[in-house]
Amino acid sequence: MKDTDVPAYPTQTVKSNCGMEYIEYEEGMTLRDWFAGHSNITIEEMLAVYKAIETSEPMNITGICKDLAKMNCIYADAMMKERKK
Repeated sequence: MKDTDVPAYPTQTVKSNCGMEYIEYEEGMTLRDWFAGHSNITIEEMLAVYKAIETSEPMNITGICKDLAKMNCIYADAMMKERKK
């Protein structure tokens, strides 16, 4: 299992089928996903980056959100790397 596949919130649920109980396991999101979701990078900060980089391309919310998602993944990768130390 790769480090990026480590589940952050694994769960188990007791279920019943025809009177027989069984446990169902779900791994949940990965730890990398959790780190990405808790990144401190905001849209306002991304806008500041766009303004600082004088670009000829027009800014649009879709592009900004895609770049924000990429930055959050970079943040998550850095957190995963730091965990290994």
